[in-house]
Amino acid sequence: MAGKENGELEGKIKYDTQSASADYQKQYKTWENLRDEAVFIIEHELSKRNIKYHAVHKRIKTLESTLQKAQRQEKADPFSLTDMVGIRVVCLFLSDLERIAAVINEVFDVASQDDKIKGQEVALFGYMSVHFIVGLKSSYSGPRYDSVKGIAFEVQVRTIAMDAWAATSHYLDYKSEEDVPNNLRKDFYALSGLFYVADQHFEMFFRSRLESKKVIAKELKGPATKIQLELNLDTLQEYLKNRFPDHPLPDAKDVSPLLQELKALGYASIEQIDSLREQFYPIALAVEKESYAASPRLRFNAVGIIRVLLDLKHESYREERFTTKHNLHNYLTIVKRHSSAQKA
Repeated sequence: MAGKENGELEGKIKYDTQSASADYQKQYKTWENLRDEAVFIIEHELSKRNIKYHAVHKRIKTLESTLQKAQRQEKADPFSLTDMVGIRVVCLFLSDLERIAAVINEVFDVASQDDKIKGQEVALFGYMSVHFIVGLKSSYSGPRYDSVKGIAFEVQVRTIAMDAWAATSHYLDYKSEEDVPNNLRKDFYALSGLFYVADQHFEMFFRSRLESKKVIAKELKGPATKIQLELNLDTLQEYLKNRFPDHPLPDAKDVSPLLQELKALGYASIEQIDSLREQFYPIALAVEKESYAASPRLRFNAVGIIRVLLDLKHESYREERFTTKHNLHNYLTIVKRHSSAQKA
């Protein structure tokens, strides 16, 4: 175990660096296991609650940083620091901070929570985040957890804007306002304020979008003949959810390419898409049924159904979508058979 070297010098503890290095290497694997387990729990729980986030960063404190901090705090055991393992959750919007904080409090034993955001001055925007000192719950049991239970670690939560400004100001080596030269302070405050305003406006935009989607959903529940909605990602997503509830709804990243395909074909409104559905949906369902004859429980997702409708309407789209003549021939055979049956 690392101990004092020559006792105390000017009130500071000195460590035997060779002994400390050996202890550090001995405990490193345990910290790695704890770090990876904590990241898994956080990512799993956020995904389960459908809380989107930008990134989850992880780190183990370096030996040099550990000894410097432990010396400042006059720790007899330098590895008793509660942030040897650190996790940082970078979220998208201000409102996510509270939601993620609730998850942290639920899934870990929280020893302390320090909100460095509330009441903070704009000039110190880069240092904003919510800090937690936590440990794994006793309910986690088994060999996988035996070596890491009882070890405290740190979790920080901040927005993308906070993280970006923190990274930039850290690079400039300004740890406090006093570090900034007088002739640069005005610009420093202005830059910090821009990040602050960006965070506020991202949140405003996010809330406005949620309200807009509620309006879209309400309009789609009305008479089909009165739908007057422009075609964009939000209206298309809500339309797929509303009109094709029995088909799996894909993520926005899968809906976006479909939107580009529809725009390229000249579609500009949800009304046009709904007209396509009314005209060809029964045939599309028959095509789906035959395509999954061997696995009747499978369904096209909502994007797939729209693409089948477009296949039925636009020959050029259909020919571009199928990469081989064999696949196209088989597909057309199914389509023609069910198209003829519908006309009959």
